[in-house]
Amino acid sequence: MEENLEREKKARADVEKTRRKVEADLKMTQENVEELENVKRELEDRGRKYDDRYHSCSFRCTYTYITCVQPLLKRKFLVSDHFNMEHSVRCASVYVSGQ
Repeated sequence: MEENLEREKKARADVEKTRRKVEADLKMTQENVEELENVKRELEDRGRKYDDRYHSCSFRCTYTYITCVQPLLKRKFLVSDHFNMEHSVRCASVYVSGQ
């Protein structure tokens, strides 16, 4: 009878020890999951911030090109076409006149 009592005490102690170990492992795992979720959230926020910056820069570049660069390019081509036409006419008249 006494042996059965000792075995039962030992079995209960083993079960209690295993339960505490499992609870400690569970607590560590939950903390790790929480930490990883925080890191994931932080990375997603950073990604959104960089996406916003990219789209903002892209919009500014497009706006600048349309409002500033494109008109200058059109003006340059118009001026250069005008200059080329005048130059061609002068060259042709010099060639025809023989000077």
